[in-house]
Order: sequence, then structure tokens, then C-alpha cells
Amino acid sequence: MSENWGPVLSYQSGSEFKYDAIELLKSMLPSAINIIAALSLAARDLKSSSYPCSLVKWQHYNIGVDSIELNLDKATEGKQERFCFEFIQKYEYYLPTVKASEVEVKSRICRGHTAITLLQRLFAACIFHIGREQNEALALKDANKFSSISESSISNALCQAWLGAISKGYENYPIHLVDSVA
Repeated sequence: MSENWGPVLSYQSGSEFKYDAIELLKSMLPSAINIIAALSLAARDLKSSSYPCSLVKWQHYNIGVDSIELNLDKATEGKQERFCFEFIQKYEYYLPTVKASEVEVKSRICRGHTAITLLQRLFAACIFHIGREQNEALALKDANKFSSISESSISNALCQAWLGAISKGYENYPIHLVDSVA
């Protein structure tokens, strides 16, 4: 995860659990990218790019010691439409391939609206996971609050962090991207 994401997440959340949640998110990012990439590919196949955002909420992530999984039973609970089942089949089809793929490939798949929204919800799950033993009611409130921040606010904060990194001398664009179009 970019070192610039930590400040973005901490600025967007007032939770007392946010710093530990940021560290948890950093450790979970490889497995989260697998989930988001498989969801994105399934959505692409079914020509419904925003469907993962309507299906997966922060409560649907299961956080383990060093990985995260999507709880498909929770995510599909009460849903009877055929499209949902086709989507889950596609997700399960792509997940092993995604897990075996290089990080660069997965990162190209995980972008845009879907990735931002799903990562936002994952961070909300991290806030809840970190805080629930200390104060479950507060952790729930903080997770719901972070999950409800508008996508444009998250995107604006990420953009601001990127601009801050540029002002500190980091590359404006990924070099491989510039080289590929130059």
C-alpha cells in the first residue's frame, strides 16, 4: 500500500482505532487485492461494473490473522435473483487465477470506483475488527461512519495525498506507465 494512504485514511476518520486499523489494512492488502480483482473480473464478465459495490458491505469481510476473506453467505443472504448466483460463480471461478497472478496484473484490475468503494468498506471492517473488543458499540459506529463517507471525498483525499507526494519529490506518474505511452 502506498505510504500516502495512511494519512488519507487517518484524515477521513475520527476513530480512535484508526491507526491500528491502518496497519491492519496494510497487512491485509494482498488478500484484499485478490478479492477486489476477482469481483471486478466477475462484474466485467456480467457487464455490471458497479454490482460488487451493491453486494459487498463492510460487514461481509472476515478478517483473520493475516488475511481477509469475503463472506459470500452474508453478502448473498436473502438474495434470490439468478444474477447474484451467476456473479458468485464468476467470482469463485476467477479467485484462484487472481491469487496466482502477479501483483502488477492485479493492481491494473483493481482501480476506479469499485476498488475505492471496496477498499473503503474494507477499512471500515478493519476499524470494527480492531475496536470491537475494547468498545463494540463505538467500533460499530466508527465503521458505519467511515463506510458512509462519499466516494468523492475519499478520491479527493487520495488526490491530495498524491499531490503531496509529488511535492516531496516522488514520481508524478508510474515510470512504466510513462514509458509505455512515450
